[in-house]
Amino acid sequence: MSPDLGLAMPDQAALAATGAAAAIVFGAGAFAWLAGRWAGPMIAGLWQRRTGGQSEGMIPRACALVRYLILWPVLASALRFYPWPPLASFLLGFFAALAAALVIRNIVRGLNLSRWIAWTLALFLFVAILADALGGLDNVTRPLDALAFTIGSRRLSLLAILQISIALLALYAAVKLINQLIGQSLKHADALDPTQRLLTQKLLAIATVAIAFFIGIDLAGIDLTALAFFSGGVGLAIGFGLQKTFGNLIAGIILLMDRSIKPGDVISVGESFGQVNKIGVRAVSIVTRDGKEYLIPNELLMTQEVVNWSYSTRDVRISIPITGASTASWKRTVARTLTSSPLFQTMVGLASAPRVSIESTSARPSPRR
Repeated sequence: MSPDLGLAMPDQAALAATGAAAAIVFGAGAFAWLAGRWAGPMIAGLWQRRTGGQSEGMIPRACALVRYLILWPVLASALRFYPWPPLASFLLGFFAALAAALVIRNIVRGLNLSRWIAWTLALFLFVAILADALGGLDNVTRPLDALAFTIGSRRLSLLAILQISIALLALYAAVKLINQLIGQSLKHADALDPTQRLLTQKLLAIATVAIAFFIGIDLAGIDLTALAFFSGGVGLAIGFGLQKTFGNLIAGIILLMDRSIKPGDVISVGESFGQVNKIGVRAVSIVTRDGKEYLIPNELLMTQEVVNWSYSTRDVRISIPITGASTASWKRTVARTLTSSPLFQTMVGLASAPRVSIESTSARPSPRR
């Protein structure tokens, strides 16, 4: 029956090789599962200690990542070390590609990127590894390269568009990963104060994005010399359009270098008063006493008058008007009540003893009838 259908039944050697491949997959999977169960909690605990926070579901993700990171290279190595028949190659290649795709998916999702980015990169890697295990990528790339169109002297095929898209997505994920690693490394740089850490992180992030931009231009095959004719007009238009954006960026860097305003400072700008929560690329986040958060553009902090209540010291004097009777006994009662209040002592701090100075009093208002 098989010759009529055009199907070749595997011989005994092929069946034995397929059984051996299945045993390798099962053994590697069992070993990877045990290793993930043992090493996953330790890696999750180490990561949480270094980051200083608790992440829900960190231990299961770490266990799964360890399993896939072990399973992928083991099965890929088994594919290379022996000339497997087609069925065994498919079995090993399928599970190796699945493990590799799940590694990429977990890493990309761990960077808080969109699901479609994670699954797109994972699917591309899965197809590439599986096709390579089944005899090479020519059977996949040749039809995609045949679907092409020409723009001027440049030929664009569906294969080139897919390659450029995947490369740019991978580059974007790599930039996010590098920036997070830089941020985590700088958190433990004891030689730098918080402002210097933030400045270093911003500068390294800008350098990473700039390098990624030129790498992306190169991967896309764009010749910048061909755009020289438009560079003047485009640069002028971009300069006018992004003038405020670049102004805020440079102002933020100057604020961090000057250290006149730091995260944690209490400042007032115009009618806004609160504590500096974050100095971003575009604006400074200020949290007021009633919980409102204002985003003040960095450029305004360079051009307007800013009162920094904690620039050189966090000790300030605040006048609190109190209305009451003008008798001496009432003054003593007010002073004794204020100085013995736990809230008053906490606000004053331990550097100085609590003290009340009543400079003026006003008569108690008469009750209304």
